[in-house]
Amino acid sequence: MQWKTRLRLRRPPQGEAGVRLAYVLLAGLALVIQLGMAAVAWRKGAQGDVHEALLAAGICAVMGALVLHGRVPVKVVQGLVLGATFFWVSVPHLMQLGSTQPVEPTAAMGVVVLGLLAYTWLPVPSATLLVAVPYALLLWSAMTRGPADPDLLTLSGFTIILTAYLSVFGRQVQRERAHRQRWQTLAFRDPLTGLPNRRGTQMVLSSLAEAGEPYSVILLDIDHFKTVNDRLGHSRGDEVLRHVARCLDTATAGQGIVSRWGGEEFLVVLPQAPLPAARDAAQRLVRSVRHAHWPGLPRVTISAGTAAAPEVPAQDPPALLHLADQRLYEAKAGGRDQAR
Repeated sequence: MQWKTRLRLRRPPQGEAGVRLAYVLLAGLALVIQLGMAAVAWRKGAQGDVHEALLAAGICAVMGALVLHGRVPVKVVQGLVLGATFFWVSVPHLMQLGSTQPVEPTAAMGVVVLGLLAYTWLPVPSATLLVAVPYALLLWSAMTRGPADPDLLTLSGFTIILTAYLSVFGRQVQRERAHRQRWQTLAFRDPLTGLPNRRGTQMVLSSLAEAGEPYSVILLDIDHFKTVNDRLGHSRGDEVLRHVARCLDTATAGQGIVSRWGGEEFLVVLPQAPLPAARDAAQRLVRSVRHAHWPGLPRVTISAGTAAAPEVPAQDPPALLHLADQRLYEAKAGGRDQAR
């Protein structure tokens, strides 16, 4: 087939792979930054800062490698990052108790970084507890040793509070979006097969007709499906429907939209497909089901009726579907297991 599908129903978002890619990119960016800081510190002769930056770069490299390793759960990587950041921020304050040196500005920034990570990955109460400890140590050090920049210390506190608020607000938005997505799935997808349902496909047909784009449809029906239900029961009939749906979706190979039209009927919408190409596609779908074998289930066949939008006035979807239904009836009357 030479046409491409322009309209698709919304697919579920990517899962863990997208999250891992984002974490790898962040780890790589942090690694480059730490190496740059080590180079600057080396030119200034600050050996302590060089060692600290190289240690941080090593941690970034290890975390990136763990994320790339598919067997290490993302939650484990997040826990390791939070633990490393917590100790990186807290331990220097404990080691410098009694010191008279002023608090470095990077100490406040470290607490802010910990807050950003914690409020992104943890529940708000747990994140607050995790951030409270190093920030309390930071305040104690500032009171006993004197901060290098009081404004920065104050700003870091406000930043953490703002991060907590945005975390609560963002998670509420995510819950509402997920709730809305669940309702959209119930409204536009068939729960048995996972395919778009009649309502969702009607929206696609209306969009194609309004745009005046050429398209074709294939109406398919499982032959003698009532016999399968009567002989094996409705639960096995449901298994047949799921297998046929998967077979049709695979055979369409992304060139069209396969939907469950109702009962044992399926509809395939082929944007930009002329009638000859649609008929070839219908023959291929019939053959794919004919040659399919599912253990424990009877072999089934399908019949198909094909119609193209230019065959009806104004590319009217109801008229086009009526024409496809007539040709499906002809395929049934002609012996089934065929396309017309």
